[in-house]
Amino acid sequence: MGLDSVELLLTVEEYFGISIPARVAEKIYTIKDFATAVAQEIKMNSNSKCKSQLLFYRLRTYCSTELGQKLEMFTLNTQLWEFIPEENRLEVWEKMSNDLNLLLPELKKTDFKNSKYSFKERILAPRPTIMNHTVTSLVDWILVLNYKSLISVNEIFTINEIEKIIMGIICEYIGVDVLEIKPHHRFLDEYGIS
Repeated sequence: MGLDSVELLLTVEEYFGISIPARVAEKIYTIKDFATAVAQEIKMNSNSKCKSQLLFYRLRTYCSTELGQKLEMFTLNTQLWEFIPEENRLEVWEKMSNDLNLLLPELKKTDFKNSKYSFKERILAPRPTIMNHTVTSLVDWILVLNYKSLISVNEIFTINEIEKIIMGIICEYIGVDVLEIKPHHRFLDEYGIS
């Protein structure tokens, strides 16, 4: 069950408490277009703080205290496999999710090299491993999956935060894997929203 473009437009308008003019809505093809249209209708809060930055420091502190990661080694470019040990990856991932009270992307068989799945099964899996991505990607995914609790409509700092909310709505309503959604994707081509 999916959203068509009118339902998506209405859902986004309701979430932000705005009305996007029809002439603008007709030109929305991508998430980035949608975020731009929303940005024209709301007031950004320059006194707010960047949610990506706040989340990065929250993750950094957690990984330092709970996983023993040296602060200087935990950067935006750090790959996830560098601080999430493979031998107990699922347990660490679940603990991190519970401790931080945040949804994290679901781990799939591709996220485990030494697993019960064969090499062929991992190679043919529908998406690449999360662990080959960076902390930057993890921050983005967490913002998308937790947009309701992490990004207040009244405290939007950047258009990037609007994109994360729209991506979160799409993930929620049409079941797109958070790893598969990008701001430049066209609704019809990528998600079947017409």
